Amino acid sequence: MKTKTNKQLKNACLFAFVALWSICGTRAQSPEQLWEVGNTAMYPQYIVYGNGPDAGYHRKPMGTDVVIPETIWYVNGASGTLGGGGGGISDGGIDLTITDFNFNGPYTVTSIDLLPSDEDKVTVRSISYPSTVTTIWSMADFRNLQSIDILPTVTTIYGGAFRNDSSLVSVVIPATVTSIEDYVFSNCTALESVTILNSEIGNSQFDHCTSLKNVVISDNVTKIGGSAFGSGNAAVSDTYCPNVETLTVPSSVTTIADGAFLGLTGLKTLNFHAKTVPQYNFQSAFFNFSSYVNALPIENLDLTGVETIEPHAFAGCSQLKNLILPETLKTIGNEAFRNDSALTAITIPATVTSIGNNVFIYCIALESATILNSAIGSQQFANCTALKNVTISDNVTTIGDNAFWACTNLTNITIPDNVTTIGYSSFWDCTNLKDVTVNWQTPLSVPSSVFAGVNTQAATLHVPAGTTALYKAAPVWKDFFSIVEDAPTAIKTVDNASFHACFINNALRIESPNAELINIYSITGSLLYSGKKNEGAFEIPFSPIQGVYIIKGSVSGTIKTVK
Repeated sequence: MKTKTNKQLKNACLFAFVALWSICGTRAQSPEQLWEVGNTAMYPQYIVYGNGPDAGYHRKPMGTDVVIPETIWYVNGASGTLGGGGGGISDGGIDLTITDFNFNGPYTVTSIDLLPSDEDKVTVRSISYPSTVTTIWSMADFRNLQSIDILPTVTTIYGGAFRNDSSLVSVVIPATVTSIEDYVFSNCTALESVTILNSEIGNSQFDHCTSLKNVVISDNVTKIGGSAFGSGNAAVSDTYCPNVETLTVPSSVTTIADGAFLGLTGLKTLNFHAKTVPQYNFQSAFFNFSSYVNALPIENLDLTGVETIEPHAFAGCSQLKNLILPETLKTIGNEAFRNDSALTAITIPATVTSIGNNVFIYCIALESATILNSAIGSQQFANCTALKNVTISDNVTTIGDNAFWACTNLTNITIPDNVTTIGYSSFWDCTNLKDVTVNWQTPLSVPSSVFAGVNTQAATLHVPAGTTALYKAAPVWKDFFSIVEDAPTAIKTVDNASFHACFINNALRIESPNAELINIYSITGSLLYSGKKNEGAFEIPFSPIQGVYIIKGSVSGTIKTVK
């Protein structure tokens, strides 16, 4: 942040300051204005006053007060820098106008630096300036300033430029701004609406903007600074932006600093479209890392376009209910959704090629999981005590250690024959597991602890036809008291270009050019529906759990669909 020299002068009636870097006693040629010419390292202070070409000047003795008439307009100095102060109009409220002028010139305003007097802090309600301005050093501490237009000529805004402008309600940062420093709108406690058209949000830019509700981040933004919406100081709760309920982060954003969103303590809907979700940015400064509580209260999460979710990204978001993982997603880091205790259903897309450990651990409301990617990570669903509907697709080849540890509501599981590796204690303490279906013609070799804590004497193992003897002789599998053979129901062909199906609300819409018999199966081959359809589209009332469903047409062939 820029360090200012002490340019402020005291005045009994009103006060103005204009920094002029050269003055030679020339009579002013200008519109009706009153000027006070400031002190520099080379020149003494001058007061310039009067109207237009009749204006005069005199040297101001150092350290003395000067009485100035009760009308004031602001102008710049020879260097193009306008500095500080304002009038103390007794009837309450003035509009401050900055203009070009001729004084030993002509000169053009190119930058603004205002230091208000104590009276100015409460009387100036608006500031306007010419379109020649490119740099704003400071318009801070104007407590009655209600509006400011940042003109599309401005390219540079220095640190704290509008800090403590506590009556400012809305602001638009133009796309022309190429450099913006820290704390620019800090402590603008009345600020409700911001539109960000430039490329960067600075560090702590909206710190302590406690009234902020509407934030528009344009597609021009590529960088979001640290603590952009709050200081991250857990001891000072009013340093946050608690009234922002909806935020959209566009796909243009490529850099997000630590703690950028920690101050959004009222955030309910997050539309995050940047490619990478950073770690530890949605936990809030009140987050407890030992118990994973007090993250941001996000309820709805749209991750369209995201490719990577870094470790712990949404851990502890205990109010998260609605989550759709996009088909652009490739990587999910460790504990990305740990302790998200309101989440009820999840589908992991086939595009995910890397998944960490403990991703959904302690998601205690999670009831349904559909796994379309190739691996289930270690402790991925550990202590998901409500989990009862699990669909493991044919894409899965690996089930990690403790993957379903203590999923006490899980009663059945089907493991496809593409699975080649099952880790230690994968179903440890699934105390209500009663039915296990496997599809290997030859029993898979698994660790002895896979079903530790499961009462296999009260459970049934379903195996392919003709394999009972093999399973009764195989370690671990032989521990099941009941081993039964299921009739073959596997459906191998699941693609057909002229046959389509999708779920719409509580109906399954099926489209094919043929009148035919339609059969719908679960992923395990159980028949769920059978009926005839005419040519064209057909809707069946259908409210299954989330999962993969096989649709077989007597003429069109076979397809699969996912809810």
